[in-house]
Amino acid sequence: MREAGAGAYSNAIVVGALEPGTPERLLIQTSLAHEDSKTNILHWWLV
Repeated sequence: MREAGAGAYSNAIVVGALEPGTPERLLIQTSLAHEDSKTNILHWWLV
């Protein structure tokens, strides 16, 4: 029996790496599935 929603993911990307003069930052994105197909989405910026 399935108790969580549709699924979860994670992703990370360096932002600003291709723009001269722009500081590089790391964006981390994750999701966490819950019951009734509800999902929490989280974002972290590392500078």
